[in-house]
Amino acid sequence: MSKRELKLSKIRIGDISISYYIRPSTRYPAPKTALFIHGFPFNKNTWKQQLLDLDEEYTGIALDVRGHGLSTNGHGFFSVDVFAKDLVEFIRNWISIMLYSAASPWVAISPCVPMN
Repeated sequence: MSKRELKLSKIRIGDISISYYIRPSTRYPAPKTALFIHGFPFNKNTWKQQLLDLDEEYTGIALDVRGHGLSTNGHGFFSVDVFAKDLVEFIRNWISIMLYSAASPWVAISPCVPMN
């Protein structure tokens, strides 16, 4: 298994800046993408070990939701609807970036649930 590093990055979405870790696939373009989303009151660090252990064919992304970790608060109003809208915009922006850089129409987003 080749060594893959976590990269800390940010993306601007509306009134906030979302911080996320990304661990790219060893294949380009990545055939699969796993998106990790933490719950309250945690942050993207909750998923750090899962990102490090992720199979090489996956690009792994773990983000800080609005007002958590290194993501900004924005207008300061928090609700599930606001978090969901942020997530949709994050995915749209991230896919746009990946489609532009990979020139490929296929990017898969897979939900991940922590296992006990």
